[in-house]
Amino acid sequence: MKKTSEIISCPVISIFESESMGIIHNLLFDIKLRKCIYAQVINDSEGIPTIIKTSDLYKIGKDCVLIKNKSHIHLQNNYEKELSQYISPINLKVYNMNGEDMGYCTDIVLNDKFEMDKIILNNNKEIHNKEIFNIGKSAILIDIKKSNLNKFRPVQKIITIQEKDESKVLILSAEKPMEKQENDTNQNTKILTDYRFLVGRILSKDIIAMNGEIIAKKNAIVSKEIVNKASFYGKLIEIARYSNKNKNA
Repeated sequence: MKKTSEIISCPVISIFESESMGIIHNLLFDIKLRKCIYAQVINDSEGIPTIIKTSDLYKIGKDCVLIKNKSHIHLQNNYEKELSQYISPINLKVYNMNGEDMGYCTDIVLNDKFEMDKIILNNNKEIHNKEIFNIGKSAILIDIKKSNLNKFRPVQKIITIQEKDESKVLILSAEKPMEKQENDTNQNTKILTDYRFLVGRILSKDIIAMNGEIIAKKNAIVSKEIVNKASFYGKLIEIARYSNKNKNA
């Protein structure tokens, strides 16, 4: 067993070249598998961000981490897209299913396969992997009763956009089971699960978040940024409902 705190800040030494590759400054996890996949490394002299797959770490010692050779070091910039799906659970807030604040994660104990064995909170409380209900990018939920996550999964919601003689059905998020779609649609209906088609449409009213923030103003042309922001605030349905095809596009 190893703690992330025992790995972070360790120098990485290449055995074949007998050379320091830099210092480990972060560990990235696949939050679904609850497994550490990458170690992020900063080069000692040049400050260039690099990464190492944890499967390529030869030995984690008391004072350094050993790799076989330089070929296991990769430029981080070449992996940006892949790395975007991984996170560091360190400092994430931890809540239980009663809505109680349990503290925040300060350390993680890993087994020999770099899988999460348990997390350690700022109050020294230890949460075993089997107690962790779900991990996201901003919080960790624990549940000793082992609830089924699938019962919280959203079903599909369908709205219809009328444009002249053509109608489109946009699937956005919750409320309507998929199995009902076939009876509710007609020959002129398209089922769309990809709402990038909203980009380029013109808004017919202001779209405002619940906190009062303006997501987009009337007559604005919908951009990818507006779609992403509307998705974050749960306003995609309004974007679809109150936008029209741009005739000048």
